[in-house]
Amino acid sequence: MKVAILGGGISGIGVAHFLLAMSDDPSLEVHLFEKRPTMGGVCQTIELDGFRFDLGPHNIHSIDQWFNGYMEALLGEEYRARTYQPLVVFRGHFVPYPMKGLDILKSVSLLTSASCAGSFLWSRIESLFTEWKDDSFEDFIINRFGRKLYRIFFGPFTEKTWGVPGRFISADFGRQRIGVFTLWDLFKRTVLGIKPKTMDTEEDPFLNSRCVYPDFGSGTIIDSLLEPCLADARFHSHLSSSVEGLDRNGRGFIVRSGELELEADICFSSLALTDLCRMLGLPMPGLEYVSTRFVLLMLDRESVFGKTPWVYFSDDRTRFNRISEPRNMSPLMAPEGKTSLCVEFTTTGRDDISMASHDRLTEWAVKGLEQYGLVKPGNLISSHVIDWENTYPLRTLGYREEVSKALEEVSSIPGIITHGRLGRFEYMNMDHCVIEARALCLRLKQQRTESYF
Repeated sequence: MKVAILGGGISGIGVAHFLLAMSDDPSLEVHLFEKRPTMGGVCQTIELDGFRFDLGPHNIHSIDQWFNGYMEALLGEEYRARTYQPLVVFRGHFVPYPMKGLDILKSVSLLTSASCAGSFLWSRIESLFTEWKDDSFEDFIINRFGRKLYRIFFGPFTEKTWGVPGRFISADFGRQRIGVFTLWDLFKRTVLGIKPKTMDTEEDPFLNSRCVYPDFGSGTIIDSLLEPCLADARFHSHLSSSVEGLDRNGRGFIVRSGELELEADICFSSLALTDLCRMLGLPMPGLEYVSTRFVLLMLDRESVFGKTPWVYFSDDRTRFNRISEPRNMSPLMAPEGKTSLCVEFTTTGRDDISMASHDRLTEWAVKGLEQYGLVKPGNLISSHVIDWENTYPLRTLGYREEVSKALEEVSSIPGIITHGRLGRFEYMNMDHCVIEARALCLRLKQQRTESYF
């Protein structure tokens, strides 16, 4: 059996790892295609002049027992437990993230706090006479926090991060990413001393500040999954090999990349779902992805954010929306006495961020930090910019229907499996990708039929 894996991020590497681990068939061939010269996708760790960078923070906060046990077996002591507390800049204040209602109210004047409370009460009164719409992210926040708080924080921050107003973004984003669901929850906790169920973070890995992070970055997990693959003669990696075509050939496929045409029985794709549909000649779903431009700064100073691993910037004083400081996850990520920052600019491809030169992006990053007094002229040792297309699915209104139709079309073709964050159009972390890869390989092993999936 010959298997083609399209995409060399953690999802594709996970599939290769488990396919080879679960089979002792000497005739099995696993071919992995990756358009970049290195594997790992955005989960790899980049090393520059003794500094190590993850492309955005990639700490592991999984509650899955199998995953944690498997990682401990692979990494040993490298799978190290840590605690962390991200921050968000709101009206010049650095407050804990995800933001609790009390943090928000403490960051504004008494008049604004009263206005927020009044706005919330008015939204509740309105809900008594009108049907509670909860379709968009804007609806979701206004219903739970009021229109005022949406206008001064949630709306601008969301539009800055995703490039579109909150009224066009699905409420699913709010359900997954907002820690406190109403100002009534806040009142019950702070005044009545009751911890509402909606504020329980023990079983919510996103809201829980406990995590696991390897000493030398998230790329350690990639390397550990890759190591047995590279030692297996049945594994073939095709780097700097963008997949340009995928044709059906009887019961199999022909993968076209440059001058190479590879026949495969089964094809796993973690490419963007839109790209897969295009190559297969299927109807194009109305889906979009957000891309990220990473500015990596190497600094001649010991620290920028103290012990904080990353900070969100919600205001309009800066163009970037998140900065991570790798050494605050592990001191081994930077040389002694020095630190580094990964500055993230997200873009939909229709804005000036997408058109800016590397020098201009670096200038925006440094000047933005200087505005907050976080760095001084002369701190910068060097910089590097990495552009990454399709880092996040953009979950706009109606996206679920579009995804459902596209996945149904793909699943009608035997032998093609779309998976991962881009392939499933889902917000998936590293643990989700590895767990899914194992499940797909187990399913393939158990079926062992001529018709796959």
